[in-house]
Amino acid sequence: MRGKYLCLLVLIVLASNEVLAAKNNSSTTPKLRRSDFPEDFIFGSATSAYQIEGAAHQDGRGPSIWDTYSEKYPEKIKDGSNGSVAADSYHLTRLQEDVALLHQIGFNAYRFSISWSRILPRGNLKGGINQAGIDYYNNLINELLSKGKKIRHPVCRYYKVTLSCLTVFFVINLVFYTCSKMLKGSSDFIGINYYSSAYAKDVPCPTEYVTLFSDPCASVTGEREGVPIGPKAGSDWLLIYPKGIRDLILYAKYKFKDPVIYITENGRDEIDTGKRFLKDGDRIDFYARHLEMVKDAISIGANMKGFFAWSLLDNFEWAAGYTARFGIVYVDFKDGCKRYPKKSADWFKKFLNPKKSN
Repeated sequence: MRGKYLCLLVLIVLASNEVLAAKNNSSTTPKLRRSDFPEDFIFGSATSAYQIEGAAHQDGRGPSIWDTYSEKYPEKIKDGSNGSVAADSYHLTRLQEDVALLHQIGFNAYRFSISWSRILPRGNLKGGINQAGIDYYNNLINELLSKGKKIRHPVCRYYKVTLSCLTVFFVINLVFYTCSKMLKGSSDFIGINYYSSAYAKDVPCPTEYVTLFSDPCASVTGEREGVPIGPKAGSDWLLIYPKGIRDLILYAKYKFKDPVIYITENGRDEIDTGKRFLKDGDRIDFYARHLEMVKDAISIGANMKGFFAWSLLDNFEWAAGYTARFGIVYVDFKDGCKRYPKKSADWFKKFLNPKKSN
């Protein structure tokens, strides 16, 4: 299977010069129609391997960094949990159920990741390739194809592929440096993960002990003169500022000479209360407001081609464990990981398939 696209994932923190009061000053959720977007515009949902698959110690899978971290230091995770079970998406019946949900909602694309420790349990080719891992991802791809989803693989177009494109993924890291010149300037699109915006101001650059947060030489904060840039979602770091997604898209348009752009992640969470929570009107409002801004960016001339909601499922949310829920489908982690579509899933279904919903 040959891939066509190389995804250049760009994560950018947007610094805004505007003040938005924490209180949402409009109570009316924007009314959107599928026809507001180009006919070929892709609407999909996204997940991450470690966050949903589970089966961390099954079928020859080796430990990942997050297995070691969360299992050895449970006190580092808010609820002391780990991703050993997650949403249990590894097992075939769950895999089929998840793809069916994706299809029923009306999404025509699915963004997922590959667990390298499931493919290369010892972290290198010398340790051998785990066939069970190959089978899992082939089953996922075949299930997507059975629902009419098109498969697009990054990077693979630069290699002759006689088997599944997955076989190429294993050696990408080994050949990356020799291929860097060939890859330079060859990206097909820019993928942007957008959740929130922040204010920033210059600070002296560090001369030693450089970290991820000190390297930009900027102080980043969610408020200005005591006023938050937007209302808080479930997590403290996620301040809702829909205009930021528009500004970021336009920044990428002009900065990178009008590239094809996909929103590869966008979503909000609510904090788990221990009770099944399906009436997520705040999430509906979040998506409607952000898609309104995406539509606005398109009207200005941004070369937007798709939007992926984060996430299809409630999942293991890293240091927050299972306390933060981003899914449009509720997962009952205490009852066999049963799935229950939330109101936001129904909203997407009506938005994407207005004729079928009437």
